[in-house]
Amino acid sequence: MSEAINKIAILSSAIKHALLADVQFMDGHVSSAFNRKMKGIITPGIYGGFAPELAGGLNLKITSLHGPGGHGVASVDVNNLQITVQQIEDVILAIPVNGITRVMLEANYEYGVKTNQIDGSSDIPAARIFTASISEPVAGNHLELCRLTVPADATELTLDMIDLSHRRNKALGITLSSEIDSDDDHVAASSHAVKKAVKAANDIATLLVKELVGGAPAMLNTLKKIADAINNDPHYSATVAAALAQKAPLNSPALTGIPTAPTAPLTVNNSQIATTAFVNAAVAALVGSSPEALDTLSELAKALGNDPNFATTITNQLAKKQPLDATLTALAALATGANKLPYFTGADTVAQTDFTQVARDILAKSSIADVIKYLGLSETIEIAKNAVPATRKINGHALSGDVNVTSQDIFNGQCVEIGANQDLNNYKTPGLYVQSANANTSAALHYPENNAGSLVVLKSAGVTQIYRTYNSSRSYTRSQYSTGGWTPWTPDNSFPVGAPIPWPSDTTPLGYALMQGQAFDKSAYPLLGSAYPSGVIPDMRGQTIKGKPATGRAVLSQEQDGIKSHNHSATAANTDLGTKATTSFDYGTKTSSSFDYGTKTTNTTGAHVHSRNNGGSYVDSGNNTQNQVPRWGSASNSSSAGNHAHAVTIGAHAHTVGIGAHSHNVTLGPHGHAITVNAAGNAENTVKNTAFNYLVRLA
Repeated sequence: MSEAINKIAILSSAIKHALLADVQFMDGHVSSAFNRKMKGIITPGIYGGFAPELAGGLNLKITSLHGPGGHGVASVDVNNLQITVQQIEDVILAIPVNGITRVMLEANYEYGVKTNQIDGSSDIPAARIFTASISEPVAGNHLELCRLTVPADATELTLDMIDLSHRRNKALGITLSSEIDSDDDHVAASSHAVKKAVKAANDIATLLVKELVGGAPAMLNTLKKIADAINNDPHYSATVAAALAQKAPLNSPALTGIPTAPTAPLTVNNSQIATTAFVNAAVAALVGSSPEALDTLSELAKALGNDPNFATTITNQLAKKQPLDATLTALAALATGANKLPYFTGADTVAQTDFTQVARDILAKSSIADVIKYLGLSETIEIAKNAVPATRKINGHALSGDVNVTSQDIFNGQCVEIGANQDLNNYKTPGLYVQSANANTSAALHYPENNAGSLVVLKSAGVTQIYRTYNSSRSYTRSQYSTGGWTPWTPDNSFPVGAPIPWPSDTTPLGYALMQGQAFDKSAYPLLGSAYPSGVIPDMRGQTIKGKPATGRAVLSQEQDGIKSHNHSATAANTDLGTKATTSFDYGTKTSSSFDYGTKTTNTTGAHVHSRNNGGSYVDSGNNTQNQVPRWGSASNSSSAGNHAHAVTIGAHAHTVGIGAHSHNVTLGPHGHAITVNAAGNAENTVKNTAFNYLVRLA
């Protein structure tokens, strides 16, 4: 419930909220005006608190303990106002697994509208903390507190799952950044960023000093150790030279003080130093067998310079000399020269290198800062402060070494969600964008079709957009040059879906189908379904395409084989061909067939008379020549008797007929003929053609 003071609704003291927002319901114009004035001065962001902490299991706690006065404080941009939100109590959130989740802060205000901060019965929160999927769009009245990447098998949240890189931390109008290379006046490096930069500078300085030291042994691998080794003497070379000048050389040394040395047996006969003991023994032995010139103390005294304290004198003189030492021996063995610096390469092993002016200058510096300044590394170290630390990562790749960035690192997860009610005409910033919902697309929002897909934006003198729909091979392109208008969306494959495409192969390319009368899935190929609403691809085998007539035919209707109706006339000329002569040909002699005519009998006639001369000649009697009678003188007639018949045998015989060469004349005369026109041609009407398969694009 709310309380009214001077007719102004205020928060009831009886209501307890984890979050409190100013400018609620009817707080008055003074507060609203103040918040309008603060807009742009107090920038949206988190000014304290609202810190994520692990709360056990898959729970995350947003706590206010780290804010000023123990309260979380944030400023949220709500329409034309700048709303301040305080976190009074901790908020516990359950985080889902198997994905990326944003933890968001939301503030609401509309004049005259009650929120639950004014009226406990209202379902409108004045402010709230909630979780949202990474795919959900971020509204203008939202601030991201953090985001979490939680694997599918996670049972408990860990700190490395929490990402604060998208959180907008602010401090009294100044944005704290984890980087130190911003050019913005209101962005300042955080203490953490400065620490990282200083550490990076120290690391570089250490590396440079290490390179300067080179391969020096561990006991002399820092300037401090070298300084200690030379007793912090900036004039060490001169000091050593002066000290060595006080020492006796190994070659014919002139010892002073009381030097000591091992006493050798009297049997030793080499260049070893003789001690007083050795001398005394030698003298004693010498006295016992001394030569004539030294066989008396006087001679010996004279020989010893009449020094009654000869041994002491000798001892004192030796004491002034450096005892024999391996280290000094090694140093003494060096061939010294100008501008040389000795250094130890091992135990009692000494070498020397050039003692340059640079080395003298470095050794003369009293601090690392002076050394860095002398080496001219100040700017390098300042630049190094902006270097990315090795703990940073690129798509999970640590920067501790060379990073092999693949195309997957560049594109995976880098697409920007377009969301709902977004006009593609406004997307001119180069990048990769994604529209995941068909419901968010429309021609009014300048999509090429009402299907979800991905958008690629390229920019140079103009802007080019490439839109590819999901679950298909469709791709569209359009452009806008300078401030001109957008060109129409043009399919990358300009051949319309559904149009038959001649294809010179039996192998079907990917994304196409042969036109053989088969059914297809209209939900999988909606554009093909628009062309063929029946869901069946026409069978184009053996078919040709004909332009649809102005009338009488529907699109996709079939027409069977046929020949346009027509007549034929066939007339033979009626011509008098006249008389034609056949070819003359000699048929030669032809033989008739042989036939047996049998025996034939003559008739019985034959009676006749003969005149006879009786003068002595013979007269025939009948027609038989044998019946001759003498003729006697006078003429007379014989008897007429004599009728008889003869049997004649004809027998089988043939006749030869001579035809001879001859010709015939044939009269044709005027006449007509019946003409039969025989069928000819192919089984169907065709023209010259080449066989192609017809394809149709699947989309």
